[in-house]
Amino acid sequence: MKWDAKQYLKFEAERTQPARDLAARVTLEEECRKALDIGCGPGRFAAAFASRVRFVTALDISGEMIAQGKEYAKSLGLTNLQFHLCDFDTLDLKKEGFKRAFDLVFVSLTPAVRSHIQLLKAMEMSRGRCCCISHLYRKNRLMEQIMNEVFPEKAMRHENSGRWFYAAFNMLFLMGYKPETSYEPRHSEKQIVPDEEYLDFLMEKMFLPDDRTAANRNTVMTWLTDHTETDGTITEITDSCYGRLLWEVTNQ
Repeated sequence: MKWDAKQYLKFEAERTQPARDLAARVTLEEECRKALDIGCGPGRFAAAFASRVRFVTALDISGEMIAQGKEYAKSLGLTNLQFHLCDFDTLDLKKEGFKRAFDLVFVSLTPAVRSHIQLLKAMEMSRGRCCCISHLYRKNRLMEQIMNEVFPEKAMRHENSGRWFYAAFNMLFLMGYKPETSYEPRHSEKQIVPDEEYLDFLMEKMFLPDDRTAANRNTVMTWLTDHTETDGTITEITDSCYGRLLWEVTNQ
């Protein structure tokens, strides 16, 4: 699964476009001085916000992700982006001065905010708006084809089925908020080199741990080899959709 630099830069630009759009909208509608990204990963969204608002704080539990984020911010020359290594569950908001400290609290595709208590804690940090982005669905046609043709007796695991998106919407609605919803469908077609790295990816996504056997791995690799095109690649088609919730913490 090899990308060249141009493909990677295009992917990064597309991936962070929703954050840039949101930052532009919020800064146009009202003054947004400080933003927070919970579960920031390698800092792509945080960096997108930093280009629009005065100061951004980015939180993550992974030291490796924090290091990547700092390096990425440095490569862009950003001096208004601060990374904070922490476990969100044990983060002391009062001690860190994070209570009602941010005009926008942003959460995207992170397990750091996946419960009622975590959602309320995230909202405690905002004095303006909160935004939560999560997967609604993700359908990989190549994986489905392999499973249907080779392992029809095994049901595929459906991750990112949208449960958190709908649960969060219901919690907010029942608390008196009226979250604004929006949806972003995506269609991707890529030519993949079916190497060992890609096989690792397929095994993790397609099988439960007990089924990630050497025999199943060899079976999948044989299928990939048999379906490889003359240039040594195979076509991977993915359809997915992201859902976004945006609400004001004082709007009940």
